[in-house]
Amino acid sequence: MADINKVFNSKIDKWSERGVDEKIECAMDRFEEWISGYNEEEKEILSKLISNFNYYSREKAIDAIKKMNEELERKYSITSDDTIVSIIRKNNGLINSSYEYWFIHCNQSSLSKNVYYESFDSIDEEEWKNINNVIFIDDCSGTGNQFTNFLKKQEKDFSNKNIFFLVIEIMEDAEKNIKKYAKENGINIEIIYFTLKKKAFENKEDNKKLFSNMSHRKQITDKYILGYKEAQSLMAFYTNTPNDTLGVFWLLSAKNKPIFERKKSKEPKWKKIKKEKKGRRKQQYEAKK
Repeated sequence: MADINKVFNSKIDKWSERGVDEKIECAMDRFEEWISGYNEEEKEILSKLISNFNYYSREKAIDAIKKMNEELERKYSITSDDTIVSIIRKNNGLINSSYEYWFIHCNQSSLSKNVYYESFDSIDEEEWKNINNVIFIDDCSGTGNQFTNFLKKQEKDFSNKNIFFLVIEIMEDAEKNIKKYAKENGINIEIIYFTLKKKAFENKEDNKKLFSNMSHRKQITDKYILGYKEAQSLMAFYTNTPNDTLGVFWLLSAKNKPIFERKKSKEPKWKKIKKEKKGRRKQQYEAKK
């Protein structure tokens, strides 16, 4: 039986090869409390999960993007003449972690800074005809849905373009889903990744059931026990922890103080006021019925 403390310390050594950052320090500080309340059989499952867990510090993320970009430029002879580099934006227009990795790529790539576009809105149809390569940068993909849904909502025609998706860590199911979408829609999508992972509990139904019971005891909501849409990922980044990752690693509850807690951005007061006004109007309307 694996010693969970030894497994964790071994991973800390690997994660901190380029230095100890705030995320690693937090994981170290919380570890003992995090594993408390688990029996030996449950700790054995956690040990296996930890051994397969990837943490990407900023330095590691830069290394990953640099390596992927070298592969991109070597294999496909990408130049600035017919290329654009963009991001996968949120529907609400808020900045997400994709911007961080987009900027890193901008600094690592030999491409002109003038081919980096936050959106396609300012590119007219004549310019779009002369673009052959569209590059997207992101940290992770658990299911592939965020990427394909983003493409669906774009007004530009991608049918005659080469789309390159550079992603630091992607799940096998996400890769399959993106390739399926590309085939069904007649789009050429090339996925370049740093790490490709299987689901945490692939072909391990007994462990998955025990893990679900453990998670319920720690008050992890069903939606995130196996990660969002049951992606079953095991990853965290210096920017944040994806909700594709198994919930016990990131979801804070009364009985779970996670080692890689997912941080939520505080909503500004001006936005709360608008919601409160909307809520009051709805109540007044309902009262008049």
